[in-house]
Amino acid sequence: MCTTNERREITLDVQGMTCATCAQRVSGALRAVDGVLEVQVQVREGRATVSHSGASTDALIHALERVGYTAAQAA
Repeated sequence: MCTTNERREITLDVQGMTCATCAQRVSGALRAVDGVLEVQVQVREGRATVSHSGASTDALIHALERVGYTAAQAA
């Protein structure tokens, strides 16, 4: 975990996104996690890129699981 002054970026592979509504749901779930600063969702690529200052990867993945998506950190 980083300090609150550091800005980090993580990309997640997200399974199950098929449309703009999915992208909004994914974005909203990720933005609700403490420490998230910005979210970019690419439905076609099945990815979400999150800029954060202290959000854990596990917290991001669990947020997506709670709204029905499977996710993992992109390689």
